[in-house]
Amino acid sequence: MARPRKPSNVLELSGAFRKDPARGAARANEPPAEVPIGAAPKHFSPEQVDAYDELVRRAHAGVLCDSDGVAVEVGAVLLARLRKAPDDFTAGEFGRLQAILGVLGMTPADRSKVSAIKPREKQDPYAEFG
Repeated sequence: MARPRKPSNVLELSGAFRKDPARGAARANEPPAEVPIGAAPKHFSPEQVDAYDELVRRAHAGVLCDSDGVAVEVGAVLLARLRKAPDDFTAGEFGRLQAILGVLGMTPADRSKVSAIKPREKQDPYAEFG
């Protein structure tokens, strides 16, 4: 199976676009991930809400957005099921949860692919005329 394509915000956080500007230019028309992820769905049980909130809280800053909500929702349902009845959690469910954690950058191997960029200092456009 082919390796899944990394999200642009993860590539940007890891510095891939600075290293290879053409890689960023190739993704110039991607929709921006500007809308925050938001709260857990209203139909969730309290255990699922706790799992959803935990996944959002543990995610790297700047990685999750609103369009990731369904993936986090599925992950939260599986995480809540695992915690409620770990002996009944199937290998397939475990594999799906592990895959979701991976695409969210929440496993040791996937976490190593994400690094935070220090915020740029704001430059005064009139400083040179000082």
